[in-house]
Amino acid sequence: MNLIIDGNNLMFRAAFSPSPPSMFKGKDLGTVRKFLRMLKNYTMTFDPDTVYVAWDKRSGSGHGENFRKEASNEQEYKDNRNHKDNTAIFEACNDAAEIISSLGVRNMFPWILEGDDVMGWIADKSDRAMIITADRDMWQMINENVSVFDVNKKVAITSQNWSDHCPVDRKHYVLWKAILGDNSDNIKGLAGYGPKKSVKLVERIAQDGLDVLDKDQRDVIDLNIKL
Repeated sequence: MNLIIDGNNLMFRAAFSPSPPSMFKGKDLGTVRKFLRMLKNYTMTFDPDTVYVAWDKRSGSGHGENFRKEASNEQEYKDNRNHKDNTAIFEACNDAAEIISSLGVRNMFPWILEGDDVMGWIADKSDRAMIITADRDMWQMINENVSVFDVNKKVAITSQNWSDHCPVDRKHYVLWKAILGDNSDNIKGLAGYGPKKSVKLVERIAQDGLDVLDKDQRDVIDLNIKL
């Protein structure tokens, strides 16, 4: 089994968890130490054959724009993220990547896309995989061979227990998310559609097709599916 870990997500969780300072050559590596401890716990829990940590740090800067940025136009995809105030966390990501590479963990970096794309690609190529993340966008990867350990729920979401955790069928999950939008990624959903109302709309679309939507609604959903 491949264990696929959302590196940036895990580091942010480590940074905002209480941890004592851990000084090394005048540098506090307390957050990195907490990250390593969390990583160890996941490897002991799932006993994988291979551990991948996917980072958001792009390896192809300057070689093209993320297609989501190009598609978002007025939505300003992820422009709500404050990178300046999190400089120390991103430095911790670099430190952790260097350390875990010596432990046999495979660091994975996107070219001009995102860490999510790398995780999705690895999962798709795996015979069996467990994805560790708080990002529910990754639920779209769940099938008979791929599960997602939701760090907020502290439970593995699988194809078998899907209905216990999500109100729509797996095949309609991306549509449901497109209707809802995603505040964390600065993606606006359909106006007036919250979690419950959006489920009813998914059911209508599943039965009657996209004709139940007007053109503006279809445009929003088409764009959000791409994002």
